[in-house]
Amino acid sequence: MRVRVSLTHPTTQLCGFRAGSPARTVTDMESGVTGAVFGRSALWADRPALIDFGEGRAVSHETLAATVRRAATGLVRRGTRPGQTAAVCTDGVTGYLTAVFAVVAAGGVALPLSVPDPAELLAHDVRLMFTGERLAAEAVSAAEASRVRQVVSFGGGHGATEFDVLLGLDPLPLPVADARSAAVVAEEGELSHDGFAEAMALLDGHVSLDERDVVLVDWPPSGSADLAVLGGLAFAKGAMLVTGGGRELGVTVAAVVECGKRGLRRI
Repeated sequence: MRVRVSLTHPTTQLCGFRAGSPARTVTDMESGVTGAVFGRSALWADRPALIDFGEGRAVSHETLAATVRRAATGLVRRGTRPGQTAAVCTDGVTGYLTAVFAVVAAGGVALPLSVPDPAELLAHDVRLMFTGERLAAEAVSAAEASRVRQVVSFGGGHGATEFDVLLGLDPLPLPVADARSAAVVAEEGELSHDGFAEAMALLDGHVSLDERDVVLVDWPPSGSADLAVLGGLAFAKGAMLVTGGGRELGVTVAAVVECGKRGLRRI
């Protein structure tokens, strides 16, 4: 089966609690996109969430959730405020997904970009941009031509802040997400926290992921939200993402580019 990924006007809705459930306080890591993606990460704890053969790293579900939270608190410590837009322009899947979910967990709005375009940065009043080592010089140049005040890089780069700096700051409470507020602004349009969860549910209706699945990701980071939605769904279901290789690991679902189009199919 092959499906084309479309994130516009999904009809499936998610409900966080059953009717009649007692009211309780929602914590920062349980609300919005962050809760939908990482709310059950403790169930899979040490199981791999992401293996990146290109970067030579493997991250467990528990470690990924903790890294996203620590990075988000670092962003808040360094001045990120709810509703602020942060660009994500990386050349690696691991950095891309980590950055998108950290921005959203910090209360910001993630803007995925295929290239660090000053015009896009100005149009969205971006003050913070994530990038990778290979794109760092281009990202810093784009920042200088826009209102971006800080470039955070996975792997460093002249004029950029190393991502690990965010992880060393003291933790603090994160904003609780408003379900209707924007979480991601991509080339398909704006996705609210509810809209992102609905897009995950729509995608799951086609591929039905679970913790036994191994998802091969050959989609490069781009200006689309499709990679973030697929990654979020995989983490929410306890599946394992592999990128930069890994076909020998018993791949069950493949996200590939064929004839210039992104497709997702169960093998």
